[in-house]
Amino acid sequence: MNTQLFTENLEQELQLLNIQVAEAQVDNMLEIMNLLAKKYENPLSLLGGEKQRIAIARAILKNASIIILDEATASIDPENEHLKQQAIDELSKGKTVSTIAHKIGTIKNANEIIVLNEGK
Repeated sequence: MNTQLFTENLEQELQLLNIQVAEAQVDNMLEIMNLLAKKYENPLSLLGGEKQRIAIARAILKNASIIILDEATASIDPENEHLKQQAIDELSKGKTVSTIAHKIGTIKNANEIIVLNEGK
């Protein structure tokens, strides 16, 4: 997983795709993602799992109708995995979400699961 972040602080990062996002929405999203204390840190200095949480927060705030998640929980520690899954569940409401995952816990709430074995 290689999550790309672009700006100098988390508030700017979350406002990047949707200029109309209010500061309260940003703070709420950072709190959900367990990153509020890092609000003014440079996103480029965050760890892999933290960057993934910011990318998911951007998608939620963008309100994209189609989301593709590739190994969305791969870089996160088990203690915070439930926070990320809550965010993904929130992101999924009323949207088309395609998730690529190795862990069954990541896709347990899916409407349909397709299993590939040796490319089939």
